Amino acid sequence: MPYTSAIRSVAACAEKGRIAKAVLVGAVPPIMLKTAANPEGLPMEVFDGFRAALVANRAQFFLDVPTGPFYGFNRPGAKVSQGLIENWWRQGMTGGAKAHYDCIKAFSETDFTQDLKALDLPVLVLHGEDDQIVPIADSAHKAIKLLKNGTLKTYPAFRTAWPPSIPRSSTPISWRSSRPERSRARAPRRSPMRRGDSDLVYGELAPPDTLCRLTIFGREHRA
Repeated sequence: MPYTSAIRSVAACAEKGRIAKAVLVGAVPPIMLKTAANPEGLPMEVFDGFRAALVANRAQFFLDVPTGPFYGFNRPGAKVSQGLIENWWRQGMTGGAKAHYDCIKAFSETDFTQDLKALDLPVLVLHGEDDQIVPIADSAHKAIKLLKNGTLKTYPAFRTAWPPSIPRSSTPISWRSSRPERSRARAPRRSPMRRGDSDLVYGELAPPDTLCRLTIFGREHRA
């Protein structure tokens, strides 16, 4: 279940007090596609091009995307990592062709506007300013205006896949909460929230009498 819909659904079903915060990392909301209500979005031709390339040669498509815009390796002076490119290809080729094809429609045409408006918990929005796949002007900058309690943090040199391609030391993140400290009764249950190549970003759902925590690049941030 993608992005804000997942957060909204989990928040609605969870016991009160179990979820303290949520994080959107390089996310597509509110909507990527250019529509009458979103004239700044990307035209349908862009996504039709993705579909055509996927059908024509899926293996080549999963090389071209990471070699070019996904990691920003098409930028002048970029330090290209062949390992990252091949790992992205490996992950892509393990998926199903039909699922990949349908996914293009899902991430480009799904409108998350109402989901964003409905979220009342604190939401941290992290986005790279050099994201060529999900342009920040049509995603994070709009999403933060729809959230009731959102915090936006952007990074000038970050691309679509900034977690695995940027050194940890260059990404200090501080997200303070006004919630008072409470005693920790038992260890929280970890719920991975993986995106792309990164397994460094995860959240934790804690029991009602404990705190929720956010860990980014090995740094723990209590909610």
